[in-house]
Amino acid sequence: MLEDRNDQTEVLESIAKAILALDNALDQIKLSNNESLRTREMKKWYEEKKTIQELKHLLHDIGKYSSYNESELKTIDAHFDKLIN
Repeated sequence: MLEDRNDQTEVLESIAKAILALDNALDQIKLSNNESLRTREMKKWYEEKKTIQELKHLLHDIGKYSSYNESELKTIDAHFDKLIN
């Protein structure tokens, strides 16, 4: 029981870190005035998708989300690279 509680606490801490990292990334994108609006919006989309995948992975690791697909992030990365370059 104590181990489950520790695992859940670790996951909650990881979720908080992921959300804070997303907030920081979005703030940096907002400050980037030398890029077009389209580019900034694409970067926001990418950061949000990347964070959602990270959250899914964390929940999957503790058995609270069964639909995690590791290859989904690779697909998102590939689409983002095509759109941004």
